[in-house]
Amino acid sequence: MAELTLRLLGYVSLKSAALTRHESAGGTTILCEGASFVWGVGGRSFPEQLQERLQKAGPGRAFRVINKGVPGTNSAQMLATLPAHLKQYRPDALIILTGYNNTWNNAAAAVPTTEYPAFGERLWGWSYIYRLGRLLYKGRERTYKSPDSECALNNESWVYRQINADELAEAGPSINKTAAPECAEAWSPEKLTTQQKNKLSSIYKNKTNLLLKSGKAGEALCAAKAAFELAPYDADAAARLARLYSKFSLHEKALRTLKATEGYAASTALAPAYGEYYHANGDYALSAEYYSKALKTPQAASAFNYAGMIAAMTAAGQRRQAMSEVKKAEAIFPDSHELATLKLRLHAELRQYDQAAQLFDALKEKHRFQAYASYFGTMLRLGEYARAEKAASAPAQTPDVEPLLYLARTYSGAGMPSREEKMLRLALERSPENAEALVMLGNLKEAECEPGEAEALYGKAQASAPKYWGGYYAAGTLNLKRGNFKKAAELMGKALDCNPPDTLDPDLLGYYYREEQYTPQAGQPRAIGIIYPEESVPMLTPLAKTLLSRARAYAFGGETAKARTDYILVLEKEPASDRFHELAGLYKNQNEREGLLSLENRIPGIRTNPQYIAFKCSLRPDQSCLSQVKESGDGLKRDLSQAVMLARKAGVKAIILSSYPEHSPEPIAQAAQNAGAFYADIETAFRSVFRTRADYIARDNTHCNTAGYSEMAEVYAGLLAEPLGLKSEGRPPFGGRP
Repeated sequence: MAELTLRLLGYVSLKSAALTRHESAGGTTILCEGASFVWGVGGRSFPEQLQERLQKAGPGRAFRVINKGVPGTNSAQMLATLPAHLKQYRPDALIILTGYNNTWNNAAAAVPTTEYPAFGERLWGWSYIYRLGRLLYKGRERTYKSPDSECALNNESWVYRQINADELAEAGPSINKTAAPECAEAWSPEKLTTQQKNKLSSIYKNKTNLLLKSGKAGEALCAAKAAFELAPYDADAAARLARLYSKFSLHEKALRTLKATEGYAASTALAPAYGEYYHANGDYALSAEYYSKALKTPQAASAFNYAGMIAAMTAAGQRRQAMSEVKKAEAIFPDSHELATLKLRLHAELRQYDQAAQLFDALKEKHRFQAYASYFGTMLRLGEYARAEKAASAPAQTPDVEPLLYLARTYSGAGMPSREEKMLRLALERSPENAEALVMLGNLKEAECEPGEAEALYGKAQASAPKYWGGYYAAGTLNLKRGNFKKAAELMGKALDCNPPDTLDPDLLGYYYREEQYTPQAGQPRAIGIIYPEESVPMLTPLAKTLLSRARAYAFGGETAKARTDYILVLEKEPASDRFHELAGLYKNQNEREGLLSLENRIPGIRTNPQYIAFKCSLRPDQSCLSQVKESGDGLKRDLSQAVMLARKAGVKAIILSSYPEHSPEPIAQAAQNAGAFYADIETAFRSVFRTRADYIARDNTHCNTAGYSEMAEVYAGLLAEPLGLKSEGRPPFGGRP
């Protein structure tokens, strides 16, 4: 489902002044809970349009419709945040639309954290842009403009809705920890000799490293699991798997993995993994203690472990002690850039800015991206924007724009478009035909609803660098949003002719995925944490993204055969891609859909794709499928029943459990019937009102456009009319009390 594409959400601090004013003034509040269909991906959200309808039906009354949709979340994650929402908003009515994501997101509700990420995670080869995105920022700026008829580009999915501070405050805990993938068994350990197991385990450990460096955390977890199962006595294999389990918030599994190896390995061999585990769980003192224990043995006295201990001390607020340890470690490992970047950060946090600047200048000569990540990220986190910009724009012997572009990407990830634009303008002053800067500025202008200027910038990028794929890709994406499908496919073809990278550049990932980020609302005094793009599954390489965009252009343009070919190429590149459902939607009759199952022979990895599994189950429901569906359904019904109970205890007058426009999970209707809640039959409403699917579907081929969300608002308004004492417009509601 397209929920998975909504990868880059973050945390911001709560802002309650407006809410307090509203509550003191009285009025009727409707709370809307769920995922992307509530948030409004694809068009003007139904909560926004519902408020307009209620205001029209009840002139003179004050209505407030609260949109608490968080894209990508499942029913358990919705339930985890509901009590706080009920207490905060004290709603008169509650609308819940959740459950679709339960098919792929099986994560339990995550525990919010605002701490700086574990240092060990930062040493695994993740993108530096990623690491910057996880830093803490102050001084948020304006958001993207609200959409108007021109900005919509004749495409309802091209909508940048203002995001409330309290929406994003809870988006992070729910969405940034993706469900761990299901791993296919590809070996039989019992049939191998110990020597063969050790050799194969070593291969899987190397594969884990390569996958991590490519940003493929889900596949890396499966490789690490294979390595450990082959050699459970290997402390290194256990440590790798435990780190990845922690990454997916599977902390209990991480701890069990380490405990299982204790009988085979010396305790000091596992100490660094325990240190990282406790850091991830917020016990920084214990984390530092384990790293310190590891450092007492010569074989574990590495720069990595010193860095882990120092990071734990820093997170615990022991900065001066951490600085002392950095100096000791540097005497042993004078060439360690990991220690140097930590020292740079500590200088800045201790407000020793001159020393930080000097270290930055020295570090960037040999390790420029590490230097950019540490210096720019720390300065932004401290609100020292002027210092970051001064360092990025320092005169160079050659027209160097790299630090300016890096800082621009960092500002982009932080949701600070005016500062991003400032850096891009400076870069273009130095290098007027820099294609990357032109494309980035074009992206920014698109997001600010200036498509004409964006198109001109993309054209200039193509002219200045005709062999650069990015200019064609950006222009193609713009045309796809406008509905110019033939032109979009042509431009994507030109981008493919330029051989876009088939790997993920760890230093540019933030740029590749900029279009999928969201920005916080203007005027926030402080923000606590931001985005976790590496934890979204899966990430597509530039080549795969270009193929996917051309596939969509072909599909919307009616060239089904060509679209199918490109979708299959995408799945070959990324078998776990969350775009399988788009391919399946191009196969209409039963025979064609049955034939799609033959993809298993061409793409074996697709067997663990959650969307493919659900598709296969719909065609051939064997016992394992039925049990999986039942388990998912039972969980959804349980979560919804508990949500209704909580709402009733909170005094909510009307509770609506809703189906989806194209999907009516049976547990939703069952939960509504059992609890005596209203049931909104959205699927039936859409079939009755719309003549074709194109009338209500957004360009992402999954969500609603504005017309679709308008019909949803109409259904909910009809169900709420009686309990809220409003006049009905006469149309019988689709649904009611079952």
